[in-house]
Amino acid sequence: MNINEILNKLQKAKATSSGKWMACCPAHPDQTPSLSVSLGDDERILLHCHAGCSIESVLNELQLEMKDLFPTPIKAVKSAKKIRAKSTVEEGFSGTWDEYLKNSYPDLPGLIDWEELFNKPPFVQEWLAPFFIPKGKHIAVYGDAKLGKSLLMLEAAAAIASGKNFLGLPTQRAKVLYLDFENHPNSDIKPRLEAMGLQWEELDNLFYLSFPDLDFLDSPSGGEQLQAMVKNHGIEFVIIDTIARIVEGKENINDTWNDLEKYTERLFKRDGVTFLRIDHPGKDAGKGPRGGSAKQGDVDITWLMELTRDGNIRIKSESHRFPLAHNSLTIKRETTPVLHHELVKASKLLTTEERIEVLADYLDNRHEPRQLTVDETANALRRYGERVSRAIASAVARTRKQRDEDSKGVLDVVVPTTHSAPQQNWSWMNHSRTQHKQIGTRHNSVKSLCVQQIYGSALKA
Repeated sequence: MNINEILNKLQKAKATSSGKWMACCPAHPDQTPSLSVSLGDDERILLHCHAGCSIESVLNELQLEMKDLFPTPIKAVKSAKKIRAKSTVEEGFSGTWDEYLKNSYPDLPGLIDWEELFNKPPFVQEWLAPFFIPKGKHIAVYGDAKLGKSLLMLEAAAAIASGKNFLGLPTQRAKVLYLDFENHPNSDIKPRLEAMGLQWEELDNLFYLSFPDLDFLDSPSGGEQLQAMVKNHGIEFVIIDTIARIVEGKENINDTWNDLEKYTERLFKRDGVTFLRIDHPGKDAGKGPRGGSAKQGDVDITWLMELTRDGNIRIKSESHRFPLAHNSLTIKRETTPVLHHELVKASKLLTTEERIEVLADYLDNRHEPRQLTVDETANALRRYGERVSRAIASAVARTRKQRDEDSKGVLDVVVPTTHSAPQQNWSWMNHSRTQHKQIGTRHNSVKSLCVQQIYGSALKA
């Protein structure tokens, strides 16, 4: 590990002379830098806390080991697989062993070392904010204007930067870079942070850029500028509010989003930097953020924010590339004792197909006629407190009519009770076991009406 990586982990690190720095000690409450950092003659990193903290406690807080303070040694190759036709480092080579290995295949940039990869422990997804902000992923959050997207993300950014709880859950502390193109520092940002009970001393890890003068991120220069900021300050989490303000191309043109991915987002994904962009929906919120189809091509998880009928906020995942234990979060905004958001419920949403089946079962169990029209279906569901879109109502009506057609060709046969009865496919209907045989088909048709028992009541649209 080099000296810059150590300094990026420390607060208020400043150079005092050539090869020497002072920083806040992470092992004790330290507002005035008391940790000296320097380089020894052998390139070893030296740490000394003037308040008396042991080097072991300092390293423990930085999540480092003693070996991380020493330069990576140069040594002979373990295996011929590492470097073809080379058993030792060439005489005169200056650099670390890892640098030598990388330079051995200059024509294969990004080459994976399979031995190193397979010797790593199994990957476990970490979360900067549990259930909501996965570490190292590309995230999109969108919703209608004036819904409070910026307010929610400001609280999340401040909580992660200061190591405080968010939605009542512990966060993983990280340096956050927030690019804001919509809110004024004095009239918007400061009052919100004060309402959250935050003091300026707690925000050292929150790098907040107000209306920054940057090149567009869908250009090479813009990507380079942002990448330099992230590397120079050890940023781990980047928030863009909103993404449409910092791209030059038109939103409905796919080249705009392909260029954004190529010049900016790809670099963050490679380096494990968490990247979140706030966005607005199109005319149909159910079809995702407004813009070309390529806009969502590189996003790992998309969250839609919407109001619930009881005045809370629901955040549901429209799409995700990795398993989610909870893809629907219901939160409420509180103002006492300070402004904050609380998690009301975290649940697993039904897929559209599952929800249609549940709603169809819901009407069947209430003995509603199966030949209802689309409008009659929507009205019937509304009477039971289920408000649905016309598309869902149409699918439910269609499903129930198909069930009615299928039932006309079904022969109910009483099941033999002897143990010698041949094994068949069975389903439970009205607490009696019956075998369903579809006339004119080769296989038995089995339809279970226990979906509602599995999934519970259908979630509101």
